[in-house]
Amino acid sequence: MAIKLLKAGFDQVTIFEKASSVGGVWRENTYPGIACDVPSHLYSFTFFRNPNWSQTFAPGPEIRAYLERLAAKFKLHRRIRFNKEIVKATYVEGRWNIETQDGDHMTTDVLITATGVLHIPEYPSISGLDAFKGRIFHSAGWDHSVDLRGKRVAVIGNGSSGAQIVSRIVDEVDQLHLFLRTPQWIFPLPNESHSIWRRTLWRLFPSLTMKIYNALLKQAYTGFSTAVIGDKEEMKAFRTGCNEYLASVKDAQLRRKLTPGYEVACKRLVFSTTFYAAVQRPNCKLVTDSIKEIEPTGVRTSDGELHECDVIVLATGFKSHEYFRSIKLTGEAGLSLSDAWSTGAKSFEAVGLAGFPNLFMVGGPFSTVGNLSFITCAELEAEYIVKLLQKLVQENATAIVPIPEAQQRFMDDVINASAKTVWKSGCDSWYLDERGNVSIWTKTPEAFVDMMRHGPHTRDYRLVK
Repeated sequence: MAIKLLKAGFDQVTIFEKASSVGGVWRENTYPGIACDVPSHLYSFTFFRNPNWSQTFAPGPEIRAYLERLAAKFKLHRRIRFNKEIVKATYVEGRWNIETQDGDHMTTDVLITATGVLHIPEYPSISGLDAFKGRIFHSAGWDHSVDLRGKRVAVIGNGSSGAQIVSRIVDEVDQLHLFLRTPQWIFPLPNESHSIWRRTLWRLFPSLTMKIYNALLKQAYTGFSTAVIGDKEEMKAFRTGCNEYLASVKDAQLRRKLTPGYEVACKRLVFSTTFYAAVQRPNCKLVTDSIKEIEPTGVRTSDGELHECDVIVLATGFKSHEYFRSIKLTGEAGLSLSDAWSTGAKSFEAVGLAGFPNLFMVGGPFSTVGNLSFITCAELEAEYIVKLLQKLVQENATAIVPIPEAQQRFMDDVINASAKTVWKSGCDSWYLDERGNVSIWTKTPEAFVDMMRHGPHTRDYRLVK
């Protein structure tokens, strides 16, 4: 967002970062096996392509290093105020009054949130978490001082993080207990390593990486991206792949425990070629009985068994609907964010919010978290926001804000479209908000790209002069 603003001539840009360095989710999550499930060349900005990706789906440390190089190249560090978490923002007479956690106050014309979706860890409501005498930590706060070799380790949770962790650590621990509440569908997507000669070729001919990006973006318009929004033929291919991979589990009883009772991709699909092999290791025990409580020496399940362990890893995900709710935000006429979102998070075209002038969102509600690279989404939204600000300057206006009618039309459109998606087929997932509504983009990726590139439209916004 900062890079797009600077390029467009908006040079008074300050970034407030609650942590001490850049990197976001890839800074916070450093657990063993962490990797992206979006192809690396698509999980890249078009203006800062990387010829050195080591494999099709990059590991976390590579992505973090890429983002650090990005910040360095565009000299963003001098604009970033680290360890500055914004806790309050109030719109008063055309400006935002901001307060940080350490008590600083400032004003700004425009406030843009880019807080991400998966940034607040979800801790399970299990009795006795504080009673455990061993080491216990969330996957998003991995304790690298703990040597797992020869230890008895319990992993609670089996989404993408849990699957990656189990696959990586099973061979180094003495015993691994995987506590599985709900089985996940897993699709065996191979991860090809990129040879040195191939990466050399990309460095010598940078245009090749852009061709790869465009080809991957075109592929994203079909396949999985359309399967999840109702394409039955495309879904059939993923269902077949998941079932064939599940069939690789030799023990029939174990296979039954690992078989989900819902449609493929209703929950976020897990991509792995190693998970089923990991759970079939002799030292891995799959536990499907519900957890009753944590005791000083292990995990007690509802059948009365105590599963003794030395380390507990909470791979229990994130509060995906928090967005920037931690900021006490007040817009026009005293409208609070909590009131505006009292029936669920809303947005206009994933970027604006009625009642909150000059507040824009990168990664806001109804962004393409489910069927398009988030990096692509962020770049498109940033360009859209720049166009709004250019309109503001051209009209010599103080602020710009979506009109309620336009926002309602947008919300009706995406919510109606959600009825055909796999996310509404009968399971609980982090794609659904507290009222059971899908809160991510519910149409094709191509439709989102078109909306971003062809918008914004003047008729949908009100100018404040």
